[in-house]
Amino acid sequence: MDIRTELALIPNPRIDRCKKHHLVDILLLCIIAQVCGVASVEDIVFFGETHQAWLKQYLKPPNGIPSADTILRVLGRIDHRKFEACFLSWT
Repeated sequence: MDIRTELALIPNPRIDRCKKHHLVDILLLCIIAQVCGVASVEDIVFFGETHQAWLKQYLKPPNGIPSADTILRVLGRIDHRKFEACFLSWT
């Protein structure tokens, strides 16, 4: 199974009217940035913005790269056990 399919199994904790970015895209951006050595959420955003053309191969961001606040909210609300299980299943 590919990583996008695995990440799609994670329940989205956000309410519908607040979903400007796909959950899978946010999580995949974080994973890619971490693999590339990015250390902070602000740097994840900078990484996403400076590599946007390349990232479009893997992400489908309808509203561009999410803000650091959005990433932090999502990471703080997802089911971390489910994320771990999906990530381990993929690897």
